[in-house]
Amino acid sequence: MLRELSHRAMQRFHIISTFLLVTVYSLLFPQQVVAWRTENKRCTCGLSDVTLSRACQKREFGPNYDAFDFKYCSGLKCTWKVTMPPNAFLALNILGELRHLHYPGRLSRDFGDFLKVTDSSTQEVLYMYAFPSYKKKSYSTNLYHFSKNVTIRFSSSDLAPYQYHGGMILFTVTYVSLPSIGNTKQMFNAWDGPVVFRRKQLFFPLTSITFSKTHELSYQRLFVHPVNEFQDNGRRSDVIVLDGNLMKFTKWTTLDELKRSAYQGALQRERFQPFTSSTGEITIIAMGNLRDVVGWDAGEEQLVLFYL
Repeated sequence: MLRELSHRAMQRFHIISTFLLVTVYSLLFPQQVVAWRTENKRCTCGLSDVTLSRACQKREFGPNYDAFDFKYCSGLKCTWKVTMPPNAFLALNILGELRHLHYPGRLSRDFGDFLKVTDSSTQEVLYMYAFPSYKKKSYSTNLYHFSKNVTIRFSSSDLAPYQYHGGMILFTVTYVSLPSIGNTKQMFNAWDGPVVFRRKQLFFPLTSITFSKTHELSYQRLFVHPVNEFQDNGRRSDVIVLDGNLMKFTKWTTLDELKRSAYQGALQRERFQPFTSSTGEITIIAMGNLRDVVGWDAGEEQLVLFYL
């Protein structure tokens, strides 16, 4: 107990002393701080418009990308607009880490870097990250999918300790045209019970299966429910669920989001609302290769489809 309290006290002392050192240094030697920032003027955002097309299906960008450095400095604010052809899905991979310093106590304040992804048309926030602690955050396995053109906003704090200026972050975007994805079809019959989908049914990347109702079930609703429990282990599934088919769909979600919603509902003792189809069709897409993720039993992930 005493050892744990001592460890926490040392952490607190280190954070507070670092904060005070940076603050005092900035007040006593502002010209040095300005000079340091001037030395890093080569740290730029690079291109602001990232366009994907059939001729260019993959792009990489990030702070200082043009200088082949990828390191970013303090006080940097970048905006990148990513566009892709219609009826496609955008895959965003984030590689690197962001800096952060957190001062605990009554005057708690975060001096961390910030990342946000929004819908370019509606400005709806699709993804946002700000640090909850003073530790660095690695994004080496983070992969996100979007069905819209997006705007990525990144800002590095100019209040973070200047000796921590060596952060690195790199974005990679690719797109997948939905009509180009391989597809098989399966019909729901009135005498069928719940149908279980297993991830290993779609072994190859960019393959899908569409479940449709027969005429006898035209007035029944189709639902999707996850089987596996949610685990916050940093691993992300590559399974996307569409309400509709590859040519036309009304909404979509991911297997991760379905499991997370079921998990949160259980914690709050609320009834989980399964993914409901308004079109009478459910399409499940595997974006990646099962061979690349089978090591953590991704092939055994399951979804149950049923009608009421």
